[in-house]
Amino acid sequence: MKDGFIRVAAGSFKVSIANVKKNAQEIIRLSKEANANHTQVLVLNELCLTGYTIEDLFFQKRVLNESETQLQYILDETKDLDTVIVIGMPLVIRNDLYNCALVLHRGDILGAVPKTYIPNYHEFYEGRHFKSGRDLDEYITLCDQEIHVTTEQIFEDVNHPWLKIGVEICEDVWVPHTPSTDACLNGATLIVNPSASNNLTGKSDYRRSLISATSARLVCGYVYSNTGLGESTTDVVFSNHHLIYENGTLLKESTQYSTGLIYADMDLEKIHTERIEMTTYDSEDYFDAVPFALDNEELDLDRYYDPHPFVPSDKDKRAARCEEVFNIQTHGLMQRLEAAHIKKVVVGMSGGLDSTLALLVMHKAYKMLGRPVSDIIAVTMPCFGTTDRTLNNA
Repeated sequence: MKDGFIRVAAGSFKVSIANVKKNAQEIIRLSKEANANHTQVLVLNELCLTGYTIEDLFFQKRVLNESETQLQYILDETKDLDTVIVIGMPLVIRNDLYNCALVLHRGDILGAVPKTYIPNYHEFYEGRHFKSGRDLDEYITLCDQEIHVTTEQIFEDVNHPWLKIGVEICEDVWVPHTPSTDACLNGATLIVNPSASNNLTGKSDYRRSLISATSARLVCGYVYSNTGLGESTTDVVFSNHHLIYENGTLLKESTQYSTGLIYADMDLEKIHTERIEMTTYDSEDYFDAVPFALDNEELDLDRYYDPHPFVPSDKDKRAARCEEVFNIQTHGLMQRLEAAHIKKVVVGMSGGLDSTLALLVMHKAYKMLGRPVSDIIAVTMPCFGTTDRTLNNA
């Protein structure tokens, strides 16, 4: 982390359906690639260890046993990596099967977060296989480690107090009251979402709007990893659409139908500061805090800052923005003229841009109020520094 910034990554690989060993090798490969690029948090897609579309193979003992075997392999191979890795896999707890996101760091399983909302409508049939983890609060032994399986936990970096990770899975972000809402109210500054969201005409636009709005509403960072190539296309198609947002602003987006990782440097200190400024941002304290410790590595930041953040580079957007600014000024003046019972106004004209804009605003305000523009008195103000050009302009 550097000055409150962390590097995050989202991505996926060409999933091999029910080939858990091959998927584990891909997870390890991407984890090592992310770590080599100084990534602190890596998010891979929903059920990436088994594949999302294996249907009733989720019930096969061989698949479930192999998942734990390969999870141990992943832990062994990533124990020297200083990257928090989020992967998806099924877990059996008592007599139920849960769709879970596991949070890993340096060979430890920090915890498992089950999916809360299980879609079972239109083209989705998850209710056939998985149970909601809404009320789940269990400690289990997995790969010889005791881990907590619950939605009510946040993963906190003890060396970097602004990095607090909350988890939700795919459908969880599409509902009215998202698990990320509770996580952020309990202190999470970064939400990660391993997802398997299928592609339909126009859905990618809606997905962008959804993640952007969630990130803005919760004042948080959001890393969204989606599945894609390799999954079954019997009922649906997936597009590897990954998104990284910071407080509503898109930092990075993947090219759809491609594999690999996208990276972004996220300003968590800024998020923390903005929450402090919002007197309406409530706080709660009932989630468990799960500690981990990232190294204090200095980042060479790779982040683009628009030199003209308030002036869009796109011509049409720039015109719309200018019109919006002009209308704000005009209606503000109209209200003031009426409230103060002002009949005539005086403006000093220098020949520069500021006084010209002021005159244009006055002119439009008088027109919209139905008043004679002759009540606007424009006065030139020549002095020793006035040139012929600015005087003529005035």
